[in-house]
Amino acid sequence: MSNALERGLSALELLAGNAAGLPLQKVAETLGIPPSATHRMLNCLVEQGYVRQEHQHGNYILALKVVSLALRHLSQCSLVDLARPVLERLAGLSGELVRLSIVDADRLVWVSKAQGARSGLRYDPDAGAEAKLCCTASGLAWLSCLSNEQALELVYRQGLARPGEYGPNAPTTVEDLLARL
Repeated sequence: MSNALERGLSALELLAGNAAGLPLQKVAETLGIPPSATHRMLNCLVEQGYVRQEHQHGNYILALKVVSLALRHLSQCSLVDLARPVLERLAGLSGELVRLSIVDADRLVWVSKAQGARSGLRYDPDAGAEAKLCCTASGLAWLSCLSNEQALELVYRQGLARPGEYGPNAPTTVEDLLARL
């Protein structure tokens, strides 16, 4: 990693995957940045409101400013509002969780959902989470629109599911994945 912006964005992505936060040394090790430079970068992110430092253990934690920016952007996108009635109707008919995914570069991101289950156990993933392409209906649908080479390239970046890692029908081999596509 060479420039400050890349380092800062990588730190935000790292912290987004660690709800309890991370100590300075762990951030430095994971990003391959000297601790002194990591400290300066994290302090800058704290000053700008993107990261906060927990007082008890000193861990750095992603602040809500990042979420706020994303939600503000999403609220200006009428796609979610337009899709809401369709999501709710489909969820009601199927009795299942229905998610709206948006293609963002080479990823799918869940941006809205409707819950069809009226009772019992509900699986309720967080909005904004990146969809595992080979293990989600929306991921498989998108991959099926691509060439096999393009689809496999995207799946290899995330990795195939290991047996038992996702639902029982998640493909765990390239052959199984290609058959579904």
